[in-house]
Amino acid sequence: MAEEGITGRVTDRKMSSEQAEKLARKLLAERAERLGIGEYAGEAEVTYSEVFNMIRGWSTVGRLLDLRLEILAGLLPSWGRS
Repeated sequence: MAEEGITGRVTDRKMSSEQAEKLARKLLAERAERLGIGEYAGEAEVTYSEVFNMIRGWSTVGRLLDLRLEILAGLLPSWGRS
């Protein structure tokens, strides 16, 4: 979660994009809960996803998985309109 300055290293060198998305959704749900909007975490959409192979010499030494999720903006139903 770049907004919070959270970065990390995944030790599973074979992590798939699907596994990365599952981890990102878990982290987003935790953050949404802290912000009091946990009920909307299930509505998150993938807005960006890219995988880069990291090469050293002639060998792939790792991968960079860049994935962004977003809970679409909108009015909370509990706010209502006057």
